[in-house]
Amino acid sequence: MSCLALFLLVLVELRSSRVDAAPTYEIKAGYNSSEECGSSPYAVTAIVNGGCSEDAGICLNSSDGGFYSTNCSANYLQTMRDFFGTSQYIIQEMYSDASCSTFEYAIGFLVTTNCSGGVVTNQFYYKSALNGSAVIEYFALTEYVGVPEGDATCAPGNTTLASADKEQVEAHTDISL
Repeated sequence: MSCLALFLLVLVELRSSRVDAAPTYEIKAGYNSSEECGSSPYAVTAIVNGGCSEDAGICLNSSDGGFYSTNCSANYLQTMRDFFGTSQYIIQEMYSDASCSTFEYAIGFLVTTNCSGGVVTNQFYYKSALNGSAVIEYFALTEYVGVPEGDATCAPGNTTLASADKEQVEAHTDISL
């Protein structure tokens, strides 16, 4: 009887070890200066299976003169929230299908009326507002009168708007951009 119980226990152990592990996300927070690392970042991104490294938790120089810190987690939303601390933020999740079931990445924006952005936002800059509804105003790399080509600063005539009203925000409604 004890041999049978041991065999069943080993069989259960083998079957439970085949369960797929939850995905790991690379979460990257961007800062404008090294002094800001540890404070609220201007943006935080989460990428599934992003290739986490031993640099996690260290404040590093980025290519745009800013700084960033990374973390690895199976719970990307909580880790993104932790980076923002008590600051207001808007998290936007991106999916590759119309049913919003195939997660691609998430990006969190610090709520600010200042022009913010850099390496963590792929050189997109933004302004945002959160007053029951959520509004993110993106500024992309384009050329227009009076601004040099490749400038992505927050200048008029260079915007894309993503917004959700109060009901959509509260219900976490899928919104097509």
